[in-house]
Amino acid sequence: MSHFGSELTQSVKEILVKGEKLYMFFDQQSSLVIPEHIQYVIFSLIWLNDETIQSLGIETVRTKLLTAYQKEENRTFLKDLFAVDTFNGLLDKIHQNKERIYALWQTT
Repeated sequence: MSHFGSELTQSVKEILVKGEKLYMFFDQQSSLVIPEHIQYVIFSLIWLNDETIQSLGIETVRTKLLTAYQKEENRTFLKDLFAVDTFNGLLDKIHQNKERIYALWQTT
């Protein structure tokens, strides 16, 4: 008898892994207020299968971005990422600015 997982294609496995990571993203403390810009950046990085956020962990990145968000210049940068009309536009902008986003959590 074969195992269920061995019958899945690589594409389906990747979708399941992404779903698990998104589930972890949404599993957060209800008492913790997180600015929507930070939420969307993290969600977008997960959607883009970003390896850096995967290796650091969602909670670590969330905490570091919250700290970085205290500076006005970082808030402005994150808000400017959302000058788009579509989700795909947001994904493109996040992808184009990944290095600068990484720098936000590396300096905290």
